[in-house]
Amino acid sequence: MKTKMFSLCVCAIALIALGACATPTPTPVPPDLGAMVKGVANALNAGNVDAVMSFFADDATQTQTPPPAGTSGVRTGKDQIRGFFAGLIADHFSVELSNLKIAGDKVTYTCAIATDSYRKMGVAPLIVIEEAVFDKGKIKSQTITVTPESLAKIQAAMAAQAKAAPAPTTAPVAGSEVQASQSEDVLGVWLVISASGESHWEHTANGERYATAISGALKGLKTTAKYWFEGGLYKIQYPQANPEPNSTAIGTYQVYVTKQGGKAVQLRFVMVDDLYTARVDRMIYKAWTRVEP
Repeated sequence: MKTKMFSLCVCAIALIALGACATPTPTPVPPDLGAMVKGVANALNAGNVDAVMSFFADDATQTQTPPPAGTSGVRTGKDQIRGFFAGLIADHFSVELSNLKIAGDKVTYTCAIATDSYRKMGVAPLIVIEEAVFDKGKIKSQTITVTPESLAKIQAAMAAQAKAAPAPTTAPVAGSEVQASQSEDVLGVWLVISASGESHWEHTANGERYATAISGALKGLKTTAKYWFEGGLYKIQYPQANPEPNSTAIGTYQVYVTKQGGKAVQLRFVMVDDLYTARVDRMIYKAWTRVEP
């Protein structure tokens, strides 16, 4: 009996010792979301787009309000978001954070931003309110909202530019200008110059319009739209600006085409109606010149 009791005591002591020596399961340390947001800002200020994108999930989305002209303002996936940030960095982007607040997986903060384009317009810094929602330590969604005050500054600056130079500055080309009435008049790739920079706009025979920003704050941004002619007027349907399934954003323009040897070499757009796009932005578009073919 004593031997049995002794054996039980030894086993109990051994179990206690094993339990004391076992490595406890560590408690997961939640990521410092505030530090991650600051990391994005630091990477942007350093011009390191790779470092910026390391904070985003592969399927992240980014929504900009109000949306840039001719876009839905929604970017899906790292490639589109990367193009947006690369364009900002190319335009010597800088940002200062303030009012950083964390609630669960959501971080809201205020940004004072500047780019060369905004500096030249005299509106820098602009104030935007941003929100980042995290999932598994990565930014799953980000919203960027320009404050009404900053938006008013941009619109006033663009209106002043339009008033100072209301006429297109692109040199006219030799040839007669007539009003376009069919897609054949606008086919090809065109150089488009606006206050936000330069873009290449391509009209295809199947009614698609592809735009790629090649300079300015939106450099690298790519958008698509539908276009057609109706009643002698050019119509363009932009990407949906909101999630409502039946929402549309259609602009209507008169298009004047200059031809050389039967080939369209210059386009001039006159807005008839376009609630989706700021009128002052369209007013200062220069005449489009052909890039190819």
